[in-house]
Amino acid sequence: NIFHSGLLKTVSLEVEFKKPSETFHKATVISTPIKNFSGDIDSFSLIVKPIEEPTTAKDVKHTQEDSVGKIDPPFLSNVFHEILTPINVILGFTQELGESINNPNEEQKEAVEIIKENQKLLLQIMDNAVEYSTLEQKVIKFRPEQIQFIALLNELKENTRKTAEDKKVELAYGKISSSISLETDKQKFISLLSLFIKFAIQITKENSIFLSASTYEENYCAVGIKDTRNSITPYLSKAFAEIFSEDENMSRRNYGFSRFSVKLAKKLIELLSARKEIIMKEDGTNEFALVFPVKFVAADKEKMEVETTSAQKIVEAKPLRKQSTQAQVEKTVSEKTKAVEKKHLEISQLTCLYLEDQVDSQLLFKVQMKDLKSIEFAPSFESALPLLKTKKFDFIVMDINLQGEYNGLDALRIIQKMPGYKDVPIIASTAYLQPGARDSFIAAGFTEFVSKPLLRDKLIEVIKTLFA
Repeated sequence: NIFHSGLLKTVSLEVEFKKPSETFHKATVISTPIKNFSGDIDSFSLIVKPIEEPTTAKDVKHTQEDSVGKIDPPFLSNVFHEILTPINVILGFTQELGESINNPNEEQKEAVEIIKENQKLLLQIMDNAVEYSTLEQKVIKFRPEQIQFIALLNELKENTRKTAEDKKVELAYGKISSSISLETDKQKFISLLSLFIKFAIQITKENSIFLSASTYEENYCAVGIKDTRNSITPYLSKAFAEIFSEDENMSRRNYGFSRFSVKLAKKLIELLSARKEIIMKEDGTNEFALVFPVKFVAADKEKMEVETTSAQKIVEAKPLRKQSTQAQVEKTVSEKTKAVEKKHLEISQLTCLYLEDQVDSQLLFKVQMKDLKSIEFAPSFESALPLLKTKKFDFIVMDINLQGEYNGLDALRIIQKMPGYKDVPIIASTAYLQPGARDSFIAAGFTEFVSKPLLRDKLIEVIKTLFA
């Protein structure tokens, strides 16, 4: 009725959508054709408008009772997105001003460091708050797949790298069995372990923390942390016990963590059917561990939607040696970084097109990336089209929300079909980072994703990786 109708105008259809509860909800689908640079129909934009159903007094009472004490996740996400746009500009220019002081005095240095620390804290609180409220109030989609623990080390290292650098604490490895495999939701598993490692890095008074993974009891595996080679210190062990206790104010008061970060960790532990334990080894070693079932278990079946489609990929890893040495693990983790460093990149030779509808964000990008050969700006795809036709850019940075009729995803699909742009890197950017956003943008066709604020160090790192 839409794709093969031959209609070149907007049409509306009344349909029914099945809800997770297996009931149906009536809706209107508004279809609008999207034309490409040559005027032909490239795709269709589909907007779904649910039709309001009559409500009874009983329904109203039930809705009011359900909403007490709860946060509306879509509203919260939209509010944070609007707040983040000006905040990111303020933070970006604050950093630029700090770096422009040639000989800062001690007070200026301290002020810049305080701003940086609060910037990271603010962004972390916002991300964790929205992720927690979403998990708490929506039907949760799970994509269980078979994963090898050792294959996650690179991502865990990268997720916690900045925290480790700021605290001057090294993430090292204890005993990690290369044969450890479990069925779980990969994104939620990595999110929980990243929080777990960050907690340890920010709490410990030692110079290193050691991550380990091993089989535990029957049908379980344990991911443990200690902060000395032989065991976990009483201070870190006590801190973990307090963080995961019922008193959430304690984590903020004693260790500086936001309540949302702790709430999110607890929620993920619940959803992944994990448990917390102090594990004692035969040689006297003890560590604080999260224990996971090796087979996926739905903790709350009423709030879960488990995807088991034919598209689900179960990773069948090749047999590996039973035990990996620390040197081997670290070699695997650093392999990609070393490969990138081998090739020198001249930023001053690159040209860029930045699609962004906020003028302040354009100015921040211009200041942060002043070393580029040239930068062109466009607030919409329509205004970018003449630039794309008359000039050639080495890479494109694109905000998802643009002026005009085309959003970033629409523009991406059209640009990739334009002559000369098939292999040009297109980097997605947005002010708010949803869990798993990077994977979603990559799957949509973007070359890479960078969250705002678009600061020089973050952009240069991505650009070097792309062009290396």
